[in-house]
Amino acid sequence: MNCPKCNTVIGEKDLVCPNCKKVLRLQCPACGAITKNTVCEKCGSVIINKCYKCGKLNSAALEKCPKCGLNVNASIGLRESVIEEFAVLTIEITNFDDIKNAFKSDKIVEQFKKNLYTLIRKTAAQKKLRVQFLQDTFIIRFCKDYTFLESCKSALDFSIYVAQTVTEINKKLFDAKGVELKVQMAVQKRDVYSKPSEYKAGLNINVVYSSSGRSHLFNNTEVVVDSYIYQETKLEYPFQSLSAVYVKNQMVMFFELMLHQIIKPEQNKDDDFDINNVKLPKNVDYEPEEEEEEKHLINFSSLNCTFVKTRGENLLSEIQKIKSKDVTNPIISVRSSLRNSSLSLVDTENIKTVFEDYNVVRFSCPAQNKYSPYGLFKQMILAYRGYGELNVLLNSDLIEVLSQDSNIIDLFKMDISAKVHPEDLRYTYFESFTNFISAIPDKTIFVIDDFDNVDEGSLEIIKYLCENRGFRNVGFIVSCNEQYSLHRKIYKLMTSPNYFEIEIRPSSNKNIVAENIKKIKDIQESFFFEKVLENTKGSRFYFRQALDYLADDNVLEEKKGKYQIAQDRMIVIPKDLNELLQKRLLHLQTKENAFELFGAMLLAGERLLFKDIHMLEIKDDAKIIKYLEESDFVKIIDGKEIVIKNYNLFRENFIIVCDKEKLQTVSQMLLEKIYINEPVINNVKAQLLEFAKLKKEAFAQWHSLAMVASQIGDFCAYLNCTNKFLSLVDNVIDVQTDQTVEQVKMDVYAELASMLYKYYPDKILKFLQMLLTNLEHQKDDARIKEVANKLVQSCLISGNYNNALEYIGKIISRTQRSSFNPSDKNFNLNYFLVNMVTLEIYFNLGRLNECIELGDELFKHVNLKTVTTHILPEGFSEKQFEDAILDAVFFICASRVIQLKPDTIDVVQEFESRMHKPYSCFRLLVLIKEFFEGKDILPAMQTLAQQGLNDKYSDILFPVVQGLVSWRFGDWSNFGNYLHNAKLKAAALHLHQVEYFCDLMIGYAYQNLGDTKKTRQIFYNVLDLSEQKGIKNITYLSWILIAKLEFDSGNAQMAVNIVNNSILNMENDNNVSEFFAVMFKSLSAEIMLKTNSNIEQALFCAEQAFDTALKYKLNIYLPQIADMLLFIYNTVMSGQQSQEVVQSLNQKIEYVKNSMAQFIQPK
Repeated sequence: MNCPKCNTVIGEKDLVCPNCKKVLRLQCPACGAITKNTVCEKCGSVIINKCYKCGKLNSAALEKCPKCGLNVNASIGLRESVIEEFAVLTIEITNFDDIKNAFKSDKIVEQFKKNLYTLIRKTAAQKKLRVQFLQDTFIIRFCKDYTFLESCKSALDFSIYVAQTVTEINKKLFDAKGVELKVQMAVQKRDVYSKPSEYKAGLNINVVYSSSGRSHLFNNTEVVVDSYIYQETKLEYPFQSLSAVYVKNQMVMFFELMLHQIIKPEQNKDDDFDINNVKLPKNVDYEPEEEEEEKHLINFSSLNCTFVKTRGENLLSEIQKIKSKDVTNPIISVRSSLRNSSLSLVDTENIKTVFEDYNVVRFSCPAQNKYSPYGLFKQMILAYRGYGELNVLLNSDLIEVLSQDSNIIDLFKMDISAKVHPEDLRYTYFESFTNFISAIPDKTIFVIDDFDNVDEGSLEIIKYLCENRGFRNVGFIVSCNEQYSLHRKIYKLMTSPNYFEIEIRPSSNKNIVAENIKKIKDIQESFFFEKVLENTKGSRFYFRQALDYLADDNVLEEKKGKYQIAQDRMIVIPKDLNELLQKRLLHLQTKENAFELFGAMLLAGERLLFKDIHMLEIKDDAKIIKYLEESDFVKIIDGKEIVIKNYNLFRENFIIVCDKEKLQTVSQMLLEKIYINEPVINNVKAQLLEFAKLKKEAFAQWHSLAMVASQIGDFCAYLNCTNKFLSLVDNVIDVQTDQTVEQVKMDVYAELASMLYKYYPDKILKFLQMLLTNLEHQKDDARIKEVANKLVQSCLISGNYNNALEYIGKIISRTQRSSFNPSDKNFNLNYFLVNMVTLEIYFNLGRLNECIELGDELFKHVNLKTVTTHILPEGFSEKQFEDAILDAVFFICASRVIQLKPDTIDVVQEFESRMHKPYSCFRLLVLIKEFFEGKDILPAMQTLAQQGLNDKYSDILFPVVQGLVSWRFGDWSNFGNYLHNAKLKAAALHLHQVEYFCDLMIGYAYQNLGDTKKTRQIFYNVLDLSEQKGIKNITYLSWILIAKLEFDSGNAQMAVNIVNNSILNMENDNNVSEFFAVMFKSLSAEIMLKTNSNIEQALFCAEQAFDTALKYKLNIYLPQIADMLLFIYNTVMSGQQSQEVVQSLNQKIEYVKNSMAQFIQPK
């Protein structure tokens, strides 16, 4: 054997040529296997990786790139991932030894493992995913999806497939050897920086199940998910809560995927398939569980909008009901899952029948809109004028017809003058689009499919219109996925009686059949129809597409408006909707040029003219389009225009199913025939250039788009286009060193940070972090402080307080330490200001003692009445600095209230007297303190209301105090309403801790009103958010409420686990409030008392809770704790006790009664 480079004789085991050092083979650092590939064929581990940052080839065995220092594992993750955070599926076979003992052969077991690995790897390869097999555990990262939600769904669907496969394997194993595989799967959230060793990260599924006190096995298979996966997918998959366990020193809630509700036992299959012998599935008569009618237990006074839940077949009648109310300019949002998509099934003509006095304009919002500056509004103008984007692109004279506004004309021409500042031009475009809406003379309804694809720039304009100008003659009907809530994007809609949100639930199969009875009457008894119904599961959209698929493949044919069986043969009908659509697209390949033509249409746009399609010079294009119309892919309007149905779905699936070479060919055809000679910058053209692998040209197009977007102030489109051209920069910039490419990126990141910081600080976090890392290598302290400051503000707005503390630390460490006394010579205003910001971070992280200590020191020598005249920072107005001082002092005082400091009232009142005016929020903090001391605060509240509230915190605290009074009287409906009002105010000010507290209290109101389902949803959602953002007080409060909820729901063991774990965690937290100690100890005593588990321990906990409540004057809780304590004393005395014990208990009883008489005021 000779070296292919130098021809030197080499040994079979040589990895490197001893002469020329050419690498001949590679050894996997994970399993030791020898291979010629960069990815191990045995275990799936990456062996050689090209550094994501500098391009150097590195062994995966290295920890860091020796050239640039980037972590090699992170580089691998960044290289193969489309998104930063994704779902990871681990599959563990826990009983290979049982298989080995049953077959009495190591070889058979090894071959079995190999076959299983091959099966899983082939399945994963269809989604272009890499599978690792380490220590008998399969690891699959679902990092190729474009959103975290899609990643979660892909992982869950894969786990279901594995469970189904294992079920089939187990049947054969059991029949042969009486043994079955036991498979444990977990789906968890991870990111590109996670190491393979962290994918299990201490998770023991057996512990999760034992902690829950349950064991749910479906054919020896189980799937658990963490709370992140659950929150994303809970509406589409059936789950049941398990328990909370510690993973990587953090308490995590896990949920079980209810496989028995998803996977049906397979019928026995004979080798000779005979359709007449098949027993039809029993579940074809799918009837979704009827949801309880929405109980309006809390009348939210701030909510004037309407929320409706209905089935898809009732959508048009619901829209009719809204129309009958004579609502001016309605905004109707239709939310549904992909399978339950219903607005797409409502024909435009039917909507016109409902809105007969309106002009109805309909179009889809494409996913690629995010690259087009103000993309949705451009589409609205085009659709209103009756043109498609390609039509205008090929006929530039039409641009002048679209609008008389020079700004809008320039936008379509993509010819923007750089003379006007982007921020000024941004608001100019806001006015231009506002004027377009206002100028529409007749009542008009815009029907927009897939509105969840809306670009941020256009959404900002809609928000601006909602909050300031209104829509005059214009209304909207929009469809979006179930995760997208328009009212969460635009809070103002919640207060508007014109806003309606319709949530589409699955239909029943009976209703679907009845709806289509004329068409399917002659095929109802067929196996094909039964199979379609079995897969339909209440999805009208799936049902229609499945029948179209059977017609595509000539199994069915339509005659006189009725389906008939054309060919009685075997055919696989995919259960997954996307797979079904992909099958339909692939079937077009059986028609000459149909796949290529429809693919070109999908890449070009939703609305196309016949004459534009003729430019492609595809043979028999008219016949193909006729076939597409008959197959329900397109709709032809007036014999001239073609509208693609379900445009986004088919476009997305075409790109998935089309191989790279074919996609390149179709894109080149479009470029050569239509786009190449068009000078207008266009996002469709940019994507075609990318698909055609013309990277330099694609880079130039994306860069030009980014520049236009930045010039007109659509900063999100600028960000998205910048991401695109940065992904191509390595391929197009001719440089001598990798550092130059890196510097180009850093310059772009700096420009992004400067441009987007003011409007979207949360969206530039990643770029700021990379910029900061680069500056730290350069030791540029001045710019480090500048970038770290922007990072702090970004984190505060998004509620990412842990990171905010890290970045504020970088500023403080580079700022000269000084006195906080403005009179001292070494007073440093910047040092003073950065510590003011630190107070907010400490407060929200629950580091309240540190907040109090720093705050007392910070303002000890400051005259708050005259502070703005002595130390007004540059760039601040007096009002802005007064507000900043108020923020800081409020955080200090609120921390004292929460920490139950004995001098709270005195200190708060002192701060109030020191401020330049008496802010009412301080009096409200005193009232909250007095409320928990058991005092009557109603008269003081009424006085304060008459005097008036005079600051932003009072607008939040006053409804909180109103809610506390309602709580005292057991008025849970009003309690929830007041807290909801406070929540809206807090959310508008980005006060995440207060917002989440209000959410928990709203959940508590629902619990007391009997709606435990809604309560559980709210509690767990807030728990997840508080843990993500590091808001400890909210996390503790969430655990208290969840433990109480689970105990009241009969899950005593789960409640005990939560309480014990929480108390353990609190013991290591120096900042925890004694309030939480009282809550957890009293709840622990209650649980032990009611479960008769440990009377001595219950007594110990109750005494601790009582003494702590007494010490800190939590008098409002004392009666409940005292009653429990007295009950325990009497219970203990009722047994056989010595005289000495009885005497001691009587003394304790007397102590409790005396304490109650002393500290609790009579009502």
